[in-house]
Amino acid sequence: MSRRLLLGFCAAWFAGVGALAAGESGPEEKPLSYWVDRLGHVDRQVRLAAVEAIGKRPGDAAKAVPALVDTLDDDDADVSVAAVRALGAMGPVGKPALSQAIEAMKRRDFASTQRPAWYEIGVALGAFGTEALPELVAALNHENPQVCLGATAALHEIGPQAGPAVPPLIELLERDDPTTRRGAMHAFIGIGPAAAEAVPALIDALHHDDFHMQYWSCRALAQIGPGAKAAVPTLIERLENGLPSVRRHAASALGGIGPEIGQPGIAALAAALGDRLEPVREDAAVALGRLGPAAQAAAPALRNALARRTIAARVAAARSLWRITGDAEAAVAAIADELDDPTWAIDAAEALGQMGPAARSVLPVLTELSKSETVELDLREAAAEAIEKIDPARVEAQP
Repeated sequence: MSRRLLLGFCAAWFAGVGALAAGESGPEEKPLSYWVDRLGHVDRQVRLAAVEAIGKRPGDAAKAVPALVDTLDDDDADVSVAAVRALGAMGPVGKPALSQAIEAMKRRDFASTQRPAWYEIGVALGAFGTEALPELVAALNHENPQVCLGATAALHEIGPQAGPAVPPLIELLERDDPTTRRGAMHAFIGIGPAAAEAVPALIDALHHDDFHMQYWSCRALAQIGPGAKAAVPTLIERLENGLPSVRRHAASALGGIGPEIGQPGIAALAAALGDRLEPVREDAAVALGRLGPAAQAAAPALRNALARRTIAARVAAARSLWRITGDAEAAVAAIADELDDPTWAIDAAEALGQMGPAARSVLPVLTELSKSETVELDLREAAAEAIEKIDPARVEAQP
């Protein structure tokens, strides 16, 4: 069975189970009172289905707000999370329940759940958007570190509009608890360019003894982008001397900052194409591709990388060489070679599709794959999708 058929089967099966638990029919076929009554059902699956059904009825869901607030303290963390998410999705109607939702997060016995409930509830709180900022910022200083982590997860979900929360998040980087520090980094990743104020603290984190801090700092700087230019010298140091996971993400961070990394950054990425570990070589190649024509100086190193035996790095180098030089011939040839490898053929087809019309020369091979009965369905579908991206007119012309 192909991967896509299997996923479709699983989705259909779970949808059927959910419908049975909810009461045979869809939410639009039952009155709101029916679902509110089921919020108190003994079966968690029924309660969960009821919360989700109420969340899909924005027209009259306001009447269910009191019942959803009561559900915030449900014994089951999944039901509580669903209630927070439903209230947040109601917009102004659910706003009055924001304080209750945050208080529910504070009351939750996190130690009693196997899943990271603090994260799930925090993500759900993010649905309240900027309205939640004052209370989320206050929650960063809660005595329970799990509540603090929930707040950082919510700020991550709110994204760039959570910029006003950056200063108190920077303070979290001084905490002794490494999980709290990583929570702040996670928030910066979601906030992105609006977290540029945190760059000096993130540079300090690149020098931290805990390599996890270095790793998370790289990830945050990558999302901040050009505003993190001041971190380039330290990122180059981590790319050259860091642990493997740090080297990988230092490369990605340089690519995320963009052409502002200048020739020193480009030279460091080009040198990383010769790293002893393939994942580092691959991420360095991808980072150079993100720089586009500004990385012309790295073209010779990328051409040399096409001769490597490691497939992932070679494909990444080929694609980046095309993005930098505009010369598709070498890139297409290198990627097309992998269409014969069952392990990498799907990735190669997807990469060729991303190149669009520049990969037109490989259409005959892709067409043959899309019609072959001797290859897996997933590969046939990937080839067909690539053809559609490379030559949409050909697909439209087919009967």
